[in-house]
Amino acid sequence: MPSVKKLAITPDGDPKRTTHPRGLCDGRVRLFDVVDGNVGRNNRWRISVFVPDDADKRIWVEAATWPKRKMTARAADLSVTFSPVVLGRTRNALYGLVSLPSNSKGARKYVDAAQKAGLLRKARWFRTWLPKLKAKHKVIPASTGTRDSYTDKLVVVVKADAYEEMVQLFFAIKIWPLQHEVTVSQLNS
Repeated sequence: MPSVKKLAITPDGDPKRTTHPRGLCDGRVRLFDVVDGNVGRNNRWRISVFVPDDADKRIWVEAATWPKRKMTARAADLSVTFSPVVLGRTRNALYGLVSLPSNSKGARKYVDAAQKAGLLRKARWFRTWLPKLKAKHKVIPASTGTRDSYTDKLVVVVKADAYEEMVQLFFAIKIWPLQHEVTVSQLNS
């Protein structure tokens, strides 16, 4: 099983001003060089963390470059976003929905909070974040304009400036489930 401890994450220079690649807003992009020691060779990544100027907007984490392997062919379609928490003791933090990649290109399946035990059993690397895994309705009320259908989904809560942890979560939520063929449908069994 993959381990967060085997990810060597190195910040690459100072943040650079830019507009989000999808034209959503202005902000700064932080680049991180990552060596995934969980795989033997061909394991170098460059991960982009886009931090918007407006603190109410989402932080986007996605691969800028990735190793050429069959499993990583979908890396361009994968991203994790982190939004502001507005409830509870973790206010002023960010949450990211736990959504595992599915078989379809670019598609994802959200993990229900009720599937947390199955996630920890099938994808043991998530145990690193056990205290930070919560139901979405515990960190943001449904009345804030979010999709009500997501209120019982599983989220992970991180500090607003924990960019390296966000990079780790990109691997935990998107890359390692592809490598180990972990799907949401397996979490109920």
